Amino acid sequence: MGLFVVAGDMEGNYRVKIEFCDSADHVLASMDGIEIQGIRSRQDSVEFGIQTGLLPVSAPGRYTFKLYFNGELATVKDIDAEVLSMPGGLNG
Repeated sequence: MGLFVVAGDMEGNYRVKIEFCDSADHVLASMDGIEIQGIRSRQDSVEFGIQTGLLPVSAPGRYTFKLYFNGELATVKDIDAEVLSMPGGLNG
């Protein structure tokens, strides 16, 4: 899975952190160390992608991505995980 972020109303330098949490708000994974530098104007938008790797989704339910800029929570995005069945099973 990957995330694509578009952010605006920013100026200067930012350290980005993303947390992946379960429905009980336990942090299951954290992506840190992303840096955005040299944003000159609040009118500019910043776009970047992050490859999340294998996220620990142990059961169907609601999971949350939390996006932080310089340690402050900027936004929260919920996703729902569900079990899908393949017609004819996995072996088709």
